[in-house]
Amino acid sequence: LEEEAKLEVYAKKKLLDKGFDLIVANPISAMGNKTSKFLILGETGHKAFENLSKEDLAKELVDLISQSLKLQASEVDRCRGAPLQDSRLLPRKPLPGSHRKP
Repeated sequence: LEEEAKLEVYAKKKLLDKGFDLIVANPISAMGNKTSKFLILGETGHKAFENLSKEDLAKELVDLISQSLKLQASEVDRCRGAPLQDSRLLPRKPLPGSHRKP
């Protein structure tokens, strides 16, 4: 939970400092509320939500994580020489997690 005015700044810093693939940020005002403003940040960008329930946030996260895993699986198959169904699925940036500090 962060100050709303600095939400994105704090989230970006924590994402880079900790080497996370994704981070969810929400303001202090979210505490105890059924809906809130949420910001999901990752290597390739961010998604902002103004009035989202925690249940819908969980669904968004599952979708984002499953997309990321599909991209990783596609990259593994390509590296093994397996034909790709759709080359547009390949990430243009390093795969999530490749920026982690040792």
